[in-house]
Amino acid sequence: MKHDAIIMKWKSIAAILFFSLLSFIFSMIHSLFAFLFIIPLSIFILDVSSDAFFDEVYDSLTPTLRYGLSITLLAFIVSLDEIMVSVSSIITGYAEISSGALIGSDAITVLMVVLIILRVGRSLDYGKTIPYIIFPVFLITAGFFAEYLNIAWATDMLYASTLLISAIILIVVSSRMLKSKENKIEGKPGNTIRNIAFGAFYLGFLTIGAYYLSFSTVGVSSYFDISYFTGGYLIAGVVGSMPEYFMIRDSMRNGNTDDASGIFVGSTIIKGTILLPLVSIYFGYSYPLYNTFILFSILCTVILIPFMKMK
Repeated sequence: MKHDAIIMKWKSIAAILFFSLLSFIFSMIHSLFAFLFIIPLSIFILDVSSDAFFDEVYDSLTPTLRYGLSITLLAFIVSLDEIMVSVSSIITGYAEISSGALIGSDAITVLMVVLIILRVGRSLDYGKTIPYIIFPVFLITAGFFAEYLNIAWATDMLYASTLLISAIILIVVSSRMLKSKENKIEGKPGNTIRNIAFGAFYLGFLTIGAYYLSFSTVGVSSYFDISYFTGGYLIAGVVGSMPEYFMIRDSMRNGNTDDASGIFVGSTIIKGTILLPLVSIYFGYSYPLYNTFILFSILCTVILIPFMKMK
């Protein structure tokens, strides 16, 4: 069984290398066909690399405090592809793709969570899931300031305070996890160096997959003459939600609602109310409330509330 797992791992590595090479070759061909072909290639690289990276990091830990681990470490890992896409877009000069991807990913994740809940017949713990509500509140208030009041300093204060609140939530949860002696997370002996090496490898190809997804998003957006924000929302945002979907789905199926709640809340906070305000503050982006995609995102985030339960 262990031998089969090793073979599968090396097959995955070979596939990642092959698809990365194909992406590089097609990136040399500036045509719509090439851009559209790169998207599934980058999806594969992101999906396999993020899953493998998660397995390596997760395998080196003994997770006994489910919610604390999932809202911080697991949420960060499943958000890595969006984080990489966001960074790649900013570095290559297309920061609007970053904003669209972050907002779109959060909105699509909420829809996916609703569908998963309906399918598996479970609810999320309201007490553990309520922090995500700062995301729609942030969007609504930001749109109000930007469109109706047009007060720049108030918008900046909103971005800064939202970022601060979100960071405090993660810090508080993390500190409780670390202080709990009964739920101490211990590393598995003998695996540290191997896990770090493979983790660094997968992280590198996460970056490569994110770059090519950003690259193809720019190409498709330019070809169809749509804004980079819209392209980031529809392409990178939807694709970037896949890791969250699979992780939350598997957690809900196995009855681990703490994992599902933590991953959902953590990824929403990391992308929507930490990274998005940072991008907005630095680049001065402030999208108005009437924007169709913002309204859709708000609607999605509010939809989840009836599917939560009080304890």
